[in-house]
Amino acid sequence: MAFKKNLIYVGYNRGSPDLIDNFVEDTLDFIYREVKSHENLGKTVLYSPGVCSVPYLVETGNLIYLPSHFLVGVNSIKSLSNILQVAHEKGYRCYAVMGYDPFIRDKLCAWIKFTHPPLQYLKLVEELEIDNIILMSVHDHKG
Repeated sequence: MAFKKNLIYVGYNRGSPDLIDNFVEDTLDFIYREVKSHENLGKTVLYSPGVCSVPYLVETGNLIYLPSHFLVGVNSIKSLSNILQVAHEKGYRCYAVMGYDPFIRDKLCAWIKFTHPPLQYLKLVEELEIDNIILMSVHDHKG
């Protein structure tokens, strides 16, 4: 998440959430609390993956960044499956993609991606009286 003036962009626990089956909701609650704790927020939200250009867009546009996915390192596919099962039981519409990330070298890497905006994000948009929402996505040559 990012705010103008470099207040926050990182802070997510990227360690193994093997014992944190509630990882998705806990992370979303963390983002909600962090956004609410700052004053002088812009009135535009950027909802997107955390690609390299996001901090620049957020800084120059005085945007509130809400990530459309989380990067997480897990010790097993079973632990990732548990995280997703709990998220689905709590009503979060998401899925995971396993892959590689150079920052997570000793774990399996996965991106938990949302197919619908989480309730915490919708609540922030309403409470902060957001005027505009910018959706940004990433596509390769295959779509």
